Amino acid sequence: MNRSIQIYKFNKVIMSEIFDSIQVSKEIEQSVDLSFDITDKIHAILERQGKTHQDLAKLLDKNESEISVWLAGLYNFTLKDIAEIQMVLGEELIYIPK
Repeated sequence: MNRSIQIYKFNKVIMSEIFDSIQVSKEIEQSVDLSFDITDKIHAILERQGKTHQDLAKLLDKNESEISVWLAGLYNFTLKDIAEIQMVLGEELIYIPK
């Protein structure tokens, strides 16, 4: 298991424990859940395509450290980030029926 996925899984467990121990608004909880869902999808696509976070960094012309932050699960993705990732990976992260 690569380090990026280990950090991601650790963050997911920690956030779950924090939410269980304190009162968190439903909006914040849903926002964090969505960030983890998007990160789950990116990890799955990268694995299916045989790519790494380093490959994604090259495709997006970004620093590997920035992509590591994104894939740790707590990054607040913008629509622009999502669109760029979808374009370079050739797969949808979010599907909205039209």
